[in-house]
Amino acid sequence: MTHYGFSPKDDLRSARLLLQVGIEIVSSCYAEFFGFDLLEHLDERISDYLLQAKKAFKLSAAEQSSNPTHCFLPLGHYVMRSVVRAGTRIES
Repeated sequence: MTHYGFSPKDDLRSARLLLQVGIEIVSSCYAEFFGFDLLEHLDERISDYLLQAKKAFKLSAAEQSSNPTHCFLPLGHYVMRSVVRAGTRIES
């Protein structure tokens, strides 16, 4: 899959792919090319949120109506809170 930019219409597919295989692929690439565990070297809370997102996705995958973007809501809130605390202006 080639990604040419972000669009809300891609959110469901992108979130599903990221949770199904994306996190594992990126982690494997970092282990193979750079010799370290990506999730161990990320901010601890970000790693925890990513792992929890994967768990939530697996639990909800059986339901056809589940929305995989919801698995990232806690991570998104954490990142936004961190940016605001750092005093960075967020433009939408």
